[in-house]
Amino acid sequence: MGLARRLRNEYHARFTDKIQSWLDNGYGKCLLRHPRQQEIVATAFHHFDSDRYILDEYVVMPNHVHVIVMPADTEELKDILHSWKSFTANRLNEAHGGVGAFWMDENFDHWIRHDGKLSSAVRYTAMNPVKAGLATQWSDWPWTRVGQAFLPDLE
Repeated sequence: MGLARRLRNEYHARFTDKIQSWLDNGYGKCLLRHPRQQEIVATAFHHFDSDRYILDEYVVMPNHVHVIVMPADTEELKDILHSWKSFTANRLNEAHGGVGAFWMDENFDHWIRHDGKLSSAVRYTAMNPVKAGLATQWSDWPWTRVGQAFLPDLE
């Protein structure tokens, strides 16, 4: 294993994996734990589907979300994310009586450049509720969307 790979693995073990563990263990306020809040987010994802982007898969967890989306040629991912965050923050704050920022400023986005990476991202997204102990199988979590093309990979 080369030095670059070893450093990348060490970085993920120290930072990324730790954050994922916190998310899986339900750390934070978990303001998305109620079905009404989860529905607000899921509905927002669908709003401009096939117009500003192609919505592929997503999962709404109690304290974070994962989305696989392909922006339309005329759209920027940052603008799509801003739109989702702005709209849902207003609705979610209304729903739970909060004010101010709802989402973190940072987005952990990744480019998917080939089918193998897409399949891996879909599996990771769909299995997130199982990994977090919220469901026994991906299809038990109502706030998961997986496209038909990937169902055989998950079953």
